[in-house]
Amino acid sequence: MRTAIIFLHWGKAQECLDLQLALLQARLWNPHSEIFVLADAAARTVLAAPGVEVIPLENYHTAAESFRRHYVHFSVNQPEYTRFNIERWFIMRNFVRERALQRILHLDSDVLLYDDVETAGQQFEECDLTLSRPSLLSFPDSSGHSSYFNLRALEEFCSFVESTYADPARIAFFENRVAGHRAKGGIYNIGDMYHLAAFSFTSQLKIGYGQHGQPEFDSNFNYDIETRTRLADGHKRIEYRQGQPYGLCPGSGEVIRYATLHFQGRAKEWMPQHLQAPVGAHLPCDLIFPLVARLSRAAGQTLNEWKSTASAKQKSLDEALGVATALRSQCDGLRERQADGRRKLKAARQAIAQAEKKVESAARSVWVKRGTQLGLTKAGTHLQEAMDHLRPPRQEQHSDS
Repeated sequence: MRTAIIFLHWGKAQECLDLQLALLQARLWNPHSEIFVLADAAARTVLAAPGVEVIPLENYHTAAESFRRHYVHFSVNQPEYTRFNIERWFIMRNFVRERALQRILHLDSDVLLYDDVETAGQQFEECDLTLSRPSLLSFPDSSGHSSYFNLRALEEFCSFVESTYADPARIAFFENRVAGHRAKGGIYNIGDMYHLAAFSFTSQLKIGYGQHGQPEFDSNFNYDIETRTRLADGHKRIEYRQGQPYGLCPGSGEVIRYATLHFQGRAKEWMPQHLQAPVGAHLPCDLIFPLVARLSRAAGQTLNEWKSTASAKQKSLDEALGVATALRSQCDGLRERQADGRRKLKAARQAIAQAEKKVESAARSVWVKRGTQLGLTKAGTHLQEAMDHLRPPRQEQHSDS
């Protein structure tokens, strides 16, 4: 059973460097295999891929029409990006139908292949599709960034996705799931990898995840081999033997040979230094020269775009700094006025407090004085009345005595 290698690309032309490297690596290890790239117009202007058939992506625009009508976005990523990642499986399905391909190895543009596609795939001869790792029932996490598929698996997976988005109950489930993640401030992404994992739970197809002792299809260059947790130093430690990558499991001490390495996210910057040719093979001029020429032109265009963008950003930054400086000056003046106002308010409060004390003291003095005078007056009156009572009565004189 012959296996074709398929890449898809949609996006900016300057993002094609990763794809160029992945194509070169796949061709070096598979000089006789069919390699296809389904790419948009922007990518086709810079792709240099001798021996690789480049297919216009627009030819398959209608492949996902039914799915597109029902699509609802449930991801922190941009809607166009997430939707295309799902649509690409419909595009591959139609392409495989059209070319009557028996089996394909689908590779993302950030995956480097280090083996013959037939030799590496022998462990999956009985499988309809392969995924990078088994999903956990509570959290679907299987990935199809480097996966073998036959047409039956593509047909059934696309039908599964269509029926999922056409089912109101599933949409309600996604809404509740996303609401829960939002409430906790978490990240959510219901995209093609989520659906592949969910499909693996219910499908009757034979799904392969790799066999012990066989070359491994790397799930993520940034993650530990055993625990699948993000590595503290950023990426796996790889040793090359005859051009093939090997990694060490720190816990068991087991050495694993990789058929692919997946340079996900920021790990893409490591791709150029991990290009490896098979022992005895040389980098063919018909691959390298067009690649260098195209990349040089793309780099020149990109450099000019970057310079223009950097200039515009610098201008915006200067304007923002000017506004920030003016605002800072205004804030400093406002702080000084506020400080002066606080000082004046404090002085006024102190003056009021002192005046209140003086008024209170004066009032107390007046009341004491008035109280003393009143008391003395009353005391004198009482004394006079007492003396009047003590004075003997005056006898009256009669004329006949």
